[in-house]
Amino acid sequence: MKQTEIINKNNCQVILYENALQLDDSVFVQLQNDINWQKDNIQIFGKEIPIPRYHSWYADNKNLTYKYSSILMSPNSWTPFLKKIKSQTEEITKHRFNSALVNLYESGKDYAAWHSDDEKELGKNPIIAS
Repeated sequence: MKQTEIINKNNCQVILYENALQLDDSVFVQLQNDINWQKDNIQIFGKEIPIPRYHSWYADNKNLTYKYSSILMSPNSWTPFLKKIKSQTEEITKHRFNSALVNLYESGKDYAAWHSDDEKELGKNPIIAS
């Protein structure tokens, strides 16, 4: 597995693990069926609009809520399959992850814009696997 490290101008470290998880379409079908998906609206310039994705929050700690864009999420229990992906990710990265925000975009045209993951729940310098 090829590993590439990048440091950007904001002193943010990015490590790319090429082909780290061997995932095929069956993985996405299983996740699509197993995850407790929810869809919310957000306020942008005073207008409420639906976000272009479904999402779900999973965490080790049942009291660990997560809030972004005024959406408060309570954690779900890990599904066995999601827990397996979490374990594989921890083994590859040598980091422990206590939570996951799982997103399902409605089409290839939808995406998350450039943003910072600076919510207090993530800590001062969060390590994020994506």
